[in-house]
Amino acid sequence: MKLLIIKLTSPDAPPLVASIGDKITEDNFVSSDWATVRSKQRGQKVVLLIPDNEVSLAETIIPSKNKKQMLQALPFALEESLAEDVEKLHFSALRESDDLPVKAAIINHERLGFWIDLLKEHDINVHYILPAMFALPVASEGWSVAVTENEAQVRQGMFSGFACDLDVLDYVLPSQLEEHSPQVIDVSGDSLRMTRLLQGQDIEIRAGNAPSLIQLKDLQPTLPLSLLNNYNRGESALKSINWSPWKPVGVIAGLLLATWLGMFMWHNHQSEQKLTAIESEITKVYRSAVANGSLTDADAQLSSMRSLRRQLEGNPDSANKSPLPIIARLAPQLKRFPKMEIQEVAFKQNKIELKVEAPNLGMLDQFKQTAEKAQLSVSIRSSKTTADSVASTLVIEETAE
Repeated sequence: MKLLIIKLTSPDAPPLVASIGDKITEDNFVSSDWATVRSKQRGQKVVLLIPDNEVSLAETIIPSKNKKQMLQALPFALEESLAEDVEKLHFSALRESDDLPVKAAIINHERLGFWIDLLKEHDINVHYILPAMFALPVASEGWSVAVTENEAQVRQGMFSGFACDLDVLDYVLPSQLEEHSPQVIDVSGDSLRMTRLLQGQDIEIRAGNAPSLIQLKDLQPTLPLSLLNNYNRGESALKSINWSPWKPVGVIAGLLLATWLGMFMWHNHQSEQKLTAIESEITKVYRSAVANGSLTDADAQLSSMRSLRRQLEGNPDSANKSPLPIIARLAPQLKRFPKMEIQEVAFKQNKIELKVEAPNLGMLDQFKQTAEKAQLSVSIRSSKTTADSVASTLVIEETAE
């Protein structure tokens, strides 16, 4: 079977197109136009991938093994988790075997009709409609994450995952990890953001496929969950179903779902508090280590402190040395001159620069002589004398012993 895949990021966006099948099992999406798409559809099944925010993915347990009864019970089992009235929604369901949960894809009935009509306007007959998330690879032993400029898509399994704005990813991801943490996460896009969010987690972060790549093995198994399954034009078919026998099942499922949502919100709140506490602690340490620092972002503060630590440690493979040995020699000498106040300290090219304020030039000269006895060379780079004090910049370096 050959598949012509059309991905639309919005109704007005140009189509992104790829072709895969039994012989060509992977392809890259390329931007195209509707005339080109029409010319390619002959002999291929058309798959339309629509924005993830149009589709809800869910999973639930339904006791009945009868497919018709399963479809009748599904809306009631999921009713409490849905933002819209079930009569306005279309449900597609898939159960791979009788003892497994039911996988569901849900979309507003009118929106599904809108996407079908959009392709008809361009003279294209669509065979399958799925969320764009199903174009992501299914990672072995973990998740696939695609981070774009404004959105993050997370595919947790063949039929599961979620998408959200980047603004809320920091809150959604930790709670998802607590529910079912993966061993591995394949990331395409902003991997640094994911590394920060996963700090402290025993999870391997790997480079994922290019966002434009789609593979047959990741998409083909999801075709049976197409949103076109059981779709009837016009009003929702739910109105013609006798739902009474399934109301108790729906109530129980709703209570279970409400419990799960409560736990999710609690975990989310706890995670948010932990993140705030960590950022506060980073800021506290930063202010104590970098007295005149002006950074306000916790990530930037952490990076600044790491840079300061590397500077203090020095680099044994280069000419840059650690300032700590000079500081160790210098500190006892400074204690002998309590009236000489240190205004600023810097370490440049293996030398320490001290901006100090002393009562007079004589004290600076005494300090210079005392430091030389500790094998420290002191030179005065600049000085400014007032009636009450002398402000000076001293350059201090080690001398050969």
